Amino acid sequence: MHALITGWAKSRGGSHVSVTHGSGISHCIFKYPIGKRARDRETFCWGGLELVDSVTEFHQSKHHFLSVFGIDVKIHERLLMNGYDIVARETHMYKSISKNAPSPCCAVNRVLSQEEADWYNAQKGSIFIQPEHIADPDVYDFYTRERGIMTSHARAIRVGTFLVVDDVQTHPDFRRKGLASDLLVTITSVAQQNQMYALTLISSDEGLPLYSRDNYEKGLSLTVYSSSH
Repeated sequence: MHALITGWAKSRGGSHVSVTHGSGISHCIFKYPIGKRARDRETFCWGGLELVDSVTEFHQSKHHFLSVFGIDVKIHERLLMNGYDIVARETHMYKSISKNAPSPCCAVNRVLSQEEADWYNAQKGSIFIQPEHIADPDVYDFYTRERGIMTSHARAIRVGTFLVVDDVQTHPDFRRKGLASDLLVTITSVAQQNQMYALTLISSDEGLPLYSRDNYEKGLSLTVYSSSH
């Protein structure tokens, strides 16, 4: 879990995030707010009630998200009683790397220059790729394009022997053409070439069929809450 959270936090916050790991818990503090529902604090936990109670003490009255792996009924009820609202329900997924990983797809490109990053960001409509990402060999930003349009994109971040996959998306006009699968094949190839242990990610319900087809296995459920502050 620590590798997954470290990679996710680095993807979303770059160098402007502080991640503190403990036993069964990780706190992420972002310098700048992230997400559609803006927040600069998010805690992940996969322990018992005592860990959830420690989250409130850590954040005090500051607004935060709390993402709980494998939530049980008692923890869920405690959070609702304490004023938390459910934001999303997701799933942790992972895939072990075999020795016979496929070759990367020739239609998939990796961002390697500032010029490419500027084009990518313009297509995405946000400054997703920062200069620090281009200079970091552990950050992989991939995309496909057609007629000057970015048709799909994905990011993968190396954390130790894990490759954390994030932000896999396909342009609405180019779906059902296997583009996301091409991205995942390329990411798997990168993991194999670098002798990594596994791929790991957090999937929405919509993304589950895609990752299952690529031989990802389901891990723990992930329920995301927002504090009332």
